[in-house]
Amino acid sequence: MEGGGHAKSIPPRVNAWWYGVGIAVALLFLPFIAWVLIPSGKPDVPAASASAHVEDEEEEEAHTEEEEPGPTSSRRLVTGTVLDDGANPVSGARITLMAGARSMGSAKTRADGRFTLRVDAGEGQLTASAPGGTASATIAADGDVLDLVLVLEKAAGDIAGTVVDAEGNGVAEAYVVCAHDPELNAVTGEDGSFTLAAAANGCSASASHPDHGTSPAVTMSAGGKNRIEMPSPGKITGTVVDEKGRAFPSFTIGIESFQSASGDREQPFFRQKKFDDPSGQFEIDGLAPGTYVLSANVQGRPPAKSRSIDVTGGQRARGVQIVVGAGTTFSGTVTDRESGQAIEGVKVRLDAAVIGGSQNSATTDASGRFTLEGVPSGPFSARFTHSEYKDRIVSLDATNGALKQNVDLGKKGDGPDMEMSGIGASLITGAKFVEVGSVLPGGPADSGGLEAGDRIERIDQKSAEGLSVNDCVQKLRGAEGTRVTVTVGRGDRRFDVTLTRARIER
Repeated sequence: MEGGGHAKSIPPRVNAWWYGVGIAVALLFLPFIAWVLIPSGKPDVPAASASAHVEDEEEEEAHTEEEEPGPTSSRRLVTGTVLDDGANPVSGARITLMAGARSMGSAKTRADGRFTLRVDAGEGQLTASAPGGTASATIAADGDVLDLVLVLEKAAGDIAGTVVDAEGNGVAEAYVVCAHDPELNAVTGEDGSFTLAAAANGCSASASHPDHGTSPAVTMSAGGKNRIEMPSPGKITGTVVDEKGRAFPSFTIGIESFQSASGDREQPFFRQKKFDDPSGQFEIDGLAPGTYVLSANVQGRPPAKSRSIDVTGGQRARGVQIVVGAGTTFSGTVTDRESGQAIEGVKVRLDAAVIGGSQNSATTDASGRFTLEGVPSGPFSARFTHSEYKDRIVSLDATNGALKQNVDLGKKGDGPDMEMSGIGASLITGAKFVEVGSVLPGGPADSGGLEAGDRIERIDQKSAEGLSVNDCVQKLRGAEGTRVTVTVGRGDRRFDVTLTRARIER
């Protein structure tokens, strides 16, 4: 030992004791250290994100900022347990949360009888159904609902029945309801079976389903078959041509918007399908009755949409022609916002809000230059993506022909990784008008007093009735600092709000 001191020997037993204490302390603090150092895996999402909203990625059906929402962290949690009348857990019970005739979500109970749902905000009726009976509970409009206990009951005289399609196959998750009393309702199981309370005896009941439409009414009777038949699916046939009537041999058909015969505007299961036909013909079958608007995408051309098409059960809507124009080009240079240096490898494409999106894209070269063909000759949005930079959606207008505009991108950091300019609201489909799904706190829509559920009835003094979410998105977007006037419907009131578009980051 330095300094001439005497080293004192420590007995091995004491040494081992201190070593053990050190290990115990390390194990005690290990979870805390892991919690601090290891990220949770959840992205930072503003607390007031749309209830079912994500910025539209090419692979998702949800849309950007002013568009129809997709899942985010603002979805709430509903959990519980299903028991039989002997307090035993019921495995495989069907759990469905309904808001009127619209399904908000469904699940099945696990072996321990428990279930978990992640759903949007909104009041609904939660129903548990199994061979042992049914149970239901009303779910409040907001907040998590945890540890519900649903006890199945099967009263004497319950009305049993089945919902089937045109081929006689059971239809799962169809909503069955009595016309005179909406409280008498049920959701079908996987085999199409349902059970209504005894009070439904003699009622006129119908079934509805997003992919099958609404059935004719059937009188319920105790001990009867109570078979409800869904209408046969319809078809749409047509052609895709250019402005001179010449057929395109290869194209993609999608559904731009859909309004069911019952008035709902939920999207059907079918979304997009590719066709290769020298004569430009297409046929889409298995369609629920309602009114459709189709979109057509052809490589190198801007997307186009059809007129409104009425489809009835078992019928074929013929002679639909979708004209895809030549469009124009959009070119420019992409640079780093801080350094001004050109960025190579940026993907440029039409944003998915442009009539269901487009297959057209371009990539910047070593000088940051790009040319995107097949853009609409009018207002549109372009999305710029690069692994090292924030996504940016830019609102543009090519009404006067070929468009040239440079774009700068900001580096990704710890904050939001997407930016655009707009009013700061998400939109969803409504019965007659597109509606506000949610507003971004502090954004233009929030400052202007817009609320979830408001109807977008006019945009800059032009009627918005019948417009799709995508149509409204393009009209509400615009350059930062520009203004847009929205006529809002709220209950029986109508009023105008002028909003100044701002940069929105998510």
